[in-house]
Amino acid sequence: MNKKSLEKEEIDLIKKRLFKEGFKHVSFSTYFEVENEFKKFYLQFLKEKKEASLSYLQNIKAKFNIKEIYANTNTIIAASFFYHNQKVKLALKENPYKIASYAWGKDYHNVLKKRMKRVVKDISAGRIVTDSTPLPERYLGRKLNIGFIGKNGMLINPENGSYFLLVFALLERPLSSDLILENKKANIEEDFKKYCNNCSRCIKSCPGGAINSDGIINIENCISYQTIEMRGKVNCSNIKKNKWIFGCDVCQMVCPYNKKEYLNNDTDFYPSDISLDVSKGHLENIKDTHLFGTALKRAGIEGLRRNIKSKIILK
Repeated sequence: MNKKSLEKEEIDLIKKRLFKEGFKHVSFSTYFEVENEFKKFYLQFLKEKKEASLSYLQNIKAKFNIKEIYANTNTIIAASFFYHNQKVKLALKENPYKIASYAWGKDYHNVLKKRMKRVVKDISAGRIVTDSTPLPERYLGRKLNIGFIGKNGMLINPENGSYFLLVFALLERPLSSDLILENKKANIEEDFKKYCNNCSRCIKSCPGGAINSDGIINIENCISYQTIEMRGKVNCSNIKKNKWIFGCDVCQMVCPYNKKEYLNNDTDFYPSDISLDVSKGHLENIKDTHLFGTALKRAGIEGLRRNIKSKIILK
């Protein structure tokens, strides 16, 4: 496969094709080493044991080295995809149980990876990644100027908000030397001061009190963790009653940067019949196989039933 440098004309074509696939922001970077500021922040998160049972978050070897994800990485492409839409907003308003906005339609892992692959498969050998490896995705999104990292841990675009997913292409072909720019520092504390300032809406509104003012998230108290990742009973001791049975959008809903919503009309993210049944509490005839091809499969049908029956959901 072609290993010549990626020139401006080719990069412009890649961007054009990615925009046509529905991506909103696209950014390129040459390979770089993860900087010490991020390492320090992440190690503090682990030191405080905020990762709950997510032991894979302890894989700092891969978290701090992009080439552990793909050894021959020379170029990184980051692209954002906004998933929120009017039909999901209506479903969240009308139905008794709530599902995180990204999870009503098709499984985003499959959708976004396929779209990125269609664009880059004939350009370079590499690996397409979206939320399934230790790659520090929000940090990379910050480095590639897709957005800033807010107090709620989300990557937020100042103009378009935070209702987006990230997909990355780690490519073997290098960028042309005249296109290599110095990456911006991803100093999380500086982001808080510049963009979040004294705002504490996400901290005050989080139903589990999972968000700390220093940006370190106590995952065990996060509803998304409780309803998706955790096995066994839901820990209700620190969580206010709510109707979220798969994930949670509260910290995004109250964020001032989402006041002017950027809504997408991509049908892959419209509510499916299965997600609508789940949001109505009609789980009697649903099996795990019915959840295949959706993000809901992560919790499984028994997990969804457990969530509906938990004390944080029941009145």
